[in-house]
Amino acid sequence: PVGVEGTRVGFNFAAFDMVVSPAVVNEKLEELVGPAIQRIPVVVGEDQSFEILNVCERVACLDDSRSQVMRWTASDGRPDKVGQYRMVIGLKIDGSRAEGRQIFRVAGWGIALIVSDDVKRLLEKCGLSGVVYQRVD
Repeated sequence: PVGVEGTRVGFNFAAFDMVVSPAVVNEKLEELVGPAIQRIPVVVGEDQSFEILNVCERVACLDDSRSQVMRWTASDGRPDKVGQYRMVIGLKIDGSRAEGRQIFRVAGWGIALIVSDDVKRLLEKCGLSGVVYQRVD
């Protein structure tokens, strides 16, 4: 559902960390990143259309040695998650494993959405509001 409370922004995380952003921005992004994304129309309005921006690539690049990482253990009561990331603070990636990628999610920690400097410049040029960038290299 579309929420109308608060300040309207162009970049939104919906349920399950789905990115929702303007179709016009996603079109330009697709020109840059190609099949790394999938566009799914969700809101067609008179003033602006929005899409779910599904980031298709997952890259195993989380640098455990430079990030604060907590993993699920047997004592946590979730045997299905033992060994997986439970919490990551101060996310750092190994850039050599992500080399050449423009936009992706971190394998094993899908909350993180990583973009290249080229993508960052494109989104800034489009005036996309609601985005916060943090270096992870």
